[in-house]
Amino acid sequence: MLAMRLAKGVGKMSEWTPSQRRAVFDTDRSMVVAAGAGSGKTRVLVGRYLYLLESGLADLDEIVAITFTEKAATEMKGRVWSTIVQRQAEAEACGEDAGRWRDLSRRLASQARISTIDAFCSRLVRDYPLEAGVDPHFTVLDPLDASRLIDQAAMEAIDALIREGDENMARLIADFGVSRVAKGIAYVYGKMRTTGRPMQEFARISSEKIRRCAEESKDGLAEEWDDIVDTLAAGGADVGLLCALDWDSPEFIEEFLKIHSTAQPVRSVVTAKELDKIAKQVREKAANFVYADMMVSTVETVVRACEVLDETYLWLRGNGASMDFAGLELAARDLLRDTDAGERVRKQIKFVMVDEYQDTNSLQHEIVMELAGDPPGNRLFIVGDVKQSIYGFRGAEVEVFKGAMDDAQMDGGYAGMEDLGQNFRSIDPLVQLTNYVFSPALCDIWTSDATAFRSMPASAHPRTELHVITYGKSELGRASLAEADLVASRIAQMVADGEQLVCEHDRETGELVGTRPVRYKDIAVLLKTTSRLENFEAALERYEVPYYVVSGRGFYGRPEVVWVVNMLKAIDDPCDDLSLAAVLRHPVFGLSDESLLRLALAGGLAHAFCDMDVAVDGWEANERKKLGRARECMESLRRLAGRLSPGGMIQAVLDATQFEPYLAMTADGLKAIGNVHKLAEMAREASRSATSIRDFIDMIERAAIDDAKEAEASLVEEEADVVTVMTVHKSKGLEFPVVIVPELNRGTGSWNTPIFEFAADMGIAVPISPEIRYRDTSFGSLVADELACAENEESMRCLYVASTRASDYLVLTSTLEASANLMSLDGAPEWLMPYGQAVVGSFFAAAGGDVASGCGDAEEVFEAVVALGPGSEALVHVRMLPLAGYMWDKGAEEAGKGPYVSGLALEPAQEAATVPTGSAVLRAESVADQFRLVGPVKVAPDQDDPVQVSVSALMCLDRCPRWYVYEYVLGLSRVQGSLVAPSVGMEMEMRLNAAQRGSVVHSVCQWARNENEAMTLLKKQLGAYGLRGRAFVESEEELWPLIRNYLDSPEASAEGRREQAFLLDLGAAVVSGIADYIAVDEFMVGTVVDLKTNRLDDEGIDLAARDYRTQMDAYALAVHRGLGAKRVTAVLNFLHPNVRVALEYGQEEFAEAEERLIRLAARTADCRLESTKPEWSRHCRVCYYSRMCWPERDDVDAVQPLDAWHEVEPEVGDDDGFLEAELGGEAE
Repeated sequence: MLAMRLAKGVGKMSEWTPSQRRAVFDTDRSMVVAAGAGSGKTRVLVGRYLYLLESGLADLDEIVAITFTEKAATEMKGRVWSTIVQRQAEAEACGEDAGRWRDLSRRLASQARISTIDAFCSRLVRDYPLEAGVDPHFTVLDPLDASRLIDQAAMEAIDALIREGDENMARLIADFGVSRVAKGIAYVYGKMRTTGRPMQEFARISSEKIRRCAEESKDGLAEEWDDIVDTLAAGGADVGLLCALDWDSPEFIEEFLKIHSTAQPVRSVVTAKELDKIAKQVREKAANFVYADMMVSTVETVVRACEVLDETYLWLRGNGASMDFAGLELAARDLLRDTDAGERVRKQIKFVMVDEYQDTNSLQHEIVMELAGDPPGNRLFIVGDVKQSIYGFRGAEVEVFKGAMDDAQMDGGYAGMEDLGQNFRSIDPLVQLTNYVFSPALCDIWTSDATAFRSMPASAHPRTELHVITYGKSELGRASLAEADLVASRIAQMVADGEQLVCEHDRETGELVGTRPVRYKDIAVLLKTTSRLENFEAALERYEVPYYVVSGRGFYGRPEVVWVVNMLKAIDDPCDDLSLAAVLRHPVFGLSDESLLRLALAGGLAHAFCDMDVAVDGWEANERKKLGRARECMESLRRLAGRLSPGGMIQAVLDATQFEPYLAMTADGLKAIGNVHKLAEMAREASRSATSIRDFIDMIERAAIDDAKEAEASLVEEEADVVTVMTVHKSKGLEFPVVIVPELNRGTGSWNTPIFEFAADMGIAVPISPEIRYRDTSFGSLVADELACAENEESMRCLYVASTRASDYLVLTSTLEASANLMSLDGAPEWLMPYGQAVVGSFFAAAGGDVASGCGDAEEVFEAVVALGPGSEALVHVRMLPLAGYMWDKGAEEAGKGPYVSGLALEPAQEAATVPTGSAVLRAESVADQFRLVGPVKVAPDQDDPVQVSVSALMCLDRCPRWYVYEYVLGLSRVQGSLVAPSVGMEMEMRLNAAQRGSVVHSVCQWARNENEAMTLLKKQLGAYGLRGRAFVESEEELWPLIRNYLDSPEASAEGRREQAFLLDLGAAVVSGIADYIAVDEFMVGTVVDLKTNRLDDEGIDLAARDYRTQMDAYALAVHRGLGAKRVTAVLNFLHPNVRVALEYGQEEFAEAEERLIRLAARTADCRLESTKPEWSRHCRVCYYSRMCWPERDDVDAVQPLDAWHEVEPEVGDDDGFLEAELGGEAE
């Protein structure tokens, strides 16, 4: 009984699965929770946090909750806030003391320790600066600034070692150049530092492993030596000299090769190929023991350089006056581990909770364990999913969470283990799909198969599509463009045909209620990388599919910027094959892949490009002309390299290549030219500091790395009806009804191979010479193989993340150099491999092993529906599409419209499941009806990516900046979901809150055209929310009069756009919103109507209109811009009093509205808690957060953040009397 009562604040006991219940309420021990995709881990984390508060086990400042991102931290605060407010209302309704909950809600923003690990470390170090050994007023360095200081410190470390006479450093510089050595040292330093371990430890580990590899190589060569001697003797080599070789001599390899050169091929005895193989075999193996001492001493030099770098970096940071994130973590670890302050902190903290533990590293794990204590008792609670560890490029170590799971499963371990195995996100067929595909692909970390909460009736219609475009030799580029075309055409088709892809389930039972047509906003395209983003953008525009790219690639990833930087790299380093290849393939020079291959085979690309004697007799005349122009251009620019500054060199490149005229002819030419000018200006700024071209290249590459760091996406609140395009990393934590994952066959290997390499368990790998790189040695290859294996495993986990973002439908696309038959999928590489193997294995098992049944003509389409496993509902619609099925349109390509017109019409997907009798199937609009302003937002050349902000957020900011901070900056969300509303006595009943009622009304009004349709839809919507009995009847009686008032309005039966989304481009900001009704007549006069479910009397209408002015400005301006309306009437239709208020807009009003919106949007950038202060207004009486601003005021005590808000009417004639219920909470 007590457990039931304590659990009320975090959800009824019946609402938790058994494993969730144990994770939330078992506080007798520490807990490790493995939470798969869609398993409700955030809800569990919040549930345990609130249970600790409610049960009195801890107060707000006695719980540390650590999340991976700021977004996750604000989301957790918002959920905690919502439940605290709900518990306050419940206590007051039941006559209980609500003071504790009121106090918690007031203190939450300032005292709750819910933050990222970096924010926690920063606060800890600031609280104990003397113990941490830092300046009490330290600042936190921007990552890019920190990177620059580290690079500077690396150069100074090299200088210091040269002055000390370090021979290894002198040799490295002579062999590889100062810049590459400095970059390599900085790279190793960064890797070692995040482990938190002493640097000399890695010198010791490396030395031991290098010498072990040396002994193994020597022993291996000794075993083969007799055969080598016999073979060389057969070729005429002197056996005596071979036997007299000193294996411990530094000249062993050189002396052996001299003797080897005397051996000659002998027919039927020894061949030239065998002799060459012996030379290579001895050279590779002998290098490991001949140069072992050199490698060990070189590692010691690198470690010594890193130690000097660390000292110099500390000095450059003002001896602690500035800190970077790694420095904060090190300082926090040392403070907790080595000082008395650490013990005091442990006594203050009763519980430590960490989310996304799979994304932590060893140093962060140390901090957590030091904070929890040893042993942690019941203090530690960590949640994660090894299958979703995809941030290795940020230093995340999946082994940390794997180790915690292993420890928890051991007898006598410090923690219990719970596996949250139920998926609440995806429908059953998709859950079965991921189980079948990834349980073998991720077998080393797969704990158990997931089960689905959202059930589906048996159906013959697949919920997954796999499209593979097959191509022949040298056709990859064309196939990639065709794949982008396929993706765009499939999206256009599924929306235009109103395919019933989105499933609606009962929230209580998980049973299917019905389906609805897919909309653009339901679809996400998840890319592995953005390097081919322009292909997909062009295809989406070609099919008039509205889309929005989340963050995009940023300035440094734009193709024009990348090409100029590659030009600079090819000019600065004539041996840089990769940069040269990128330059030559670009349309500016336009060499074909075949021509580049010929150059590479003629002695290496860079060498052959510079060698005028390389034969080009067999080349086509046009290719010879392109090569000649490229050689002439590059030669002239390289002659200028030593005389021009970076800014001057970029200008020379633009002049010599005529790059700007080329850009002007492209689809996005003005912005591209603007980006090039911006890069040139950056180079001119760098030139003032006497920066060399190489230094400028390094600066841009650092900035590009920082610019490309993936973070969880923050989508705008009111999403326009657009397709979302983003990377898989940015999709982490999100879900979409329909997910498209293209480029399954696309590799992600890094092209920037460092001069040194580092692996925490192996040590540091170093090169011997330019000819013998680190990966040419046994030890170096072990390090490289370990890192490659880790990268491949993470890539597969990344595919798992992408696949599990889909809640209802999954589309996979790929290219493959093969014939169009199913057998070719069996050996497919990259992300195509697990799906290909699953499909092929299941198909042939069902066909009884008949291989011929899966082999089609290479020039024809192969198509089949494959069930993954006997009796499985995981059906995959497989299409193998030959590239020959597409038509090449050279004219369209040259016009910038894209090179392909699809020659393959895809059959529309069938309805996914039988819709229950009586369920309404919603209608869909055609592509032609889409609003024009929901297309791609064009950013001016001189601007950064625009800020994303919703109309509701702007309305909130206009009313109260502090309210905006609480809700949109700190994320202290309003009460969400179906709330437990107070009623008489102790019994509680499920009811809808104000926002949910508004959503129901809007949904019914969007689709219904008569009372019969409206009543059917209303019942369906209320049922979907899980309402039953009296609550259902009361909600129906309450909402039906509002809906009937709408049906009597002019727009109910008029033609027009309903629930129309828009993106309003204001330059520095993009405002998104959804208008309930839009129409434009033949005289270009527009009408926009927004429905309001507020309960107001007639005398409060003027105040309401004033509060909604920002919203009406945005809607009217969108109709003016997007549909060309010369005049617009913006109508507020208040359904409860059934009153309409109209605002008229002409040219003057449009200009004023735009100015007001721009001014308001600009304020969002500076709105923070510290930059705003509470100011009393009439809105404080209905604000969700008023108690946080006015804890002592009696006139806000009556505020109930539940349904009662909208019942209160304004006090007539008093501005402070206006009470607006939803304040943007409607489904706008």
